[in-house]
Amino acid sequence: SDTVVREKADLGISVDPDVDRLAFICEDGKPFVEEYTLVAVADYLLDFYGAGNTVSNLSSSRALRDVTEAHGGTCYAAAVGEVNVTTKMHEVNALIGGEGNGGVIYPASHCGRDAMVGVALFLSNLAHKKMKVSQYKQTLPQYEIVKNRIDLSDPSLVDRILHEMKEVYKDEKINTI
Repeated sequence: SDTVVREKADLGISVDPDVDRLAFICEDGKPFVEEYTLVAVADYLLDFYGAGNTVSNLSSSRALRDVTEAHGGTCYAAAVGEVNVTTKMHEVNALIGGEGNGGVIYPASHCGRDAMVGVALFLSNLAHKKMKVSQYKQTLPQYEIVKNRIDLSDPSLVDRILHEMKEVYKDEKINTI
């Protein structure tokens, strides 16, 4: 972040050691947030191709769903894990999928997380939108995501808690993936 600001760069690009996850830094040094990496490239592809299906795991916000539906497509949820996402992508013939950890899966390239494919799609998106990264981020649905872990002293409580949650929210759409 400091380097992006100091060098007056248009953006920063960060990948993990095996180059399957991706995060961007806005020109002002603030994180684009890896949760929005998939959302941004999906927005670009849906703009380009029109309505299509997308998939993300349940450890992601609803931003991808909002963008997908705004383009006339359907967003599907998968259990956490690349294999679960790619399996669901095959089932629903998804245009793009991935995870809120910056993992982008673009089947037109191959069916695995690939940061370099994500970089190419993101840069193409920016070139077409003719916006700064921070400006573009503001056009996307804004969500805060909190990932808190709850450790239970008795693992058998999990089933009881889930059963009770299903009862409390029985009139709602419930996803038990």
